[in-house]
Order: sequence, then structure tokens, then C-alpha cells
Amino acid sequence: MSGRFVIRNESSDAFAEVDELANQLVTIEATHHRVHEGAFFSLGVASGTLANNASLEILIQTPADFGIHMRGIASCGGDATIDWFEGTTFSAAGTAITPANRNRQSANVARGTWTHTPTLTADGTSLFSTYILGGTGGNATGGSTGIFEEWILDQSQTYLLRLTNISGLVKVATLNIDFYDPSFEQE
Repeated sequence: MSGRFVIRNESSDAFAEVDELANQLVTIEATHHRVHEGAFFSLGVASGTLANNASLEILIQTPADFGIHMRGIASCGGDATIDWFEGTTFSAAGTAITPANRNRQSANVARGTWTHTPTLTADGTSLFSTYILGGTGGNATGGSTGIFEEWILDQSQTYLLRLTNISGLVKVATLNIDFYDPSFEQE
């Protein structure tokens, strides 16, 4: 059986569609749904000339009333390390990053404070470390990693995400974060 069906609830009617070939309910992934709700955001930093042993850093200061749900992706033109810290302290937060709402029709603005290039006094507690295996020297081909599937960050906490180029040469690198704010989700 295929076609469209009406599902009735207390406040409105919703439509469900069944795929004609698979005879299965058509659905969308949760992330896609959060984009529709205006609750999904992205940000990042990049360098076309990240020196050997230099780092890209994103400092996250979470709001007091909820924990941000986030995941990251990093890439480098050669070998690199990825480090993730909680309880980071700093003397200067760095340069502000404005997260982009992935639903460009939504007026929702990301909460929390997001910066790059902070002046740190202590990294904090290490939560996660890994390598990007991209090669060293002139033969490096580059690599990327999904840093983690999802972390739910604590309220009123400071976090640091760092990528360090260890390839032996200047390389291109990026550090990106996708996250959602559950306070914008519809009930």
C-alpha cells in the first residue's frame, strides 16, 4: 500500500507518506529535522598556512541553562593531533565566532560564547585525544576525522577544541563544529 495518510492529533493534522517501491514510511533523520526547526548551527576556523607545531583552537563557553549537543570535524594537509578539554581557563577569550543557523529562514541565534585564538592559562581536563593520519614532509596527502559523534556539554562550563599540525611543514587545516540547541526544538 502506498500514498499519503492523515495522522490526527490533539492540535493539528499531520501527513505521513509511504514509499511506493519499498512500502515503508518516509522519514527524515533527526539532524535534518533540527535544521527545519532552526535549532542546528555550524561554525569553524581554517588556516591555509598552519605552521608545523602551530594550532587552531576553538573556546566554548556554555550557557547556564542547558548543555549544548555538539560534534566536530577536523582536517589537515598532513599529520595532526586533536585534543578536547573541559574546564579550560583563559585570560582572554579570543576572537568571536558567530555560529550560522543552518535554517537560513530562522531568526534563532545560537547561545553560548564561541571564540578562536584564546589566550589560555590552563588547558583543563583532557577528555579526548586522537591523531589525523595525513603524512609528514613533502609526501603528506592530508586527512580528516570525525572528532566524536556527539557530546552533550555541561552547563556553565568552558571547553577547548584544538588541532595541532605535526606534519613537519606548513599545511592547510580546518576545525569545524556542528551543534544544536534543544531549547529551540518544537514540542
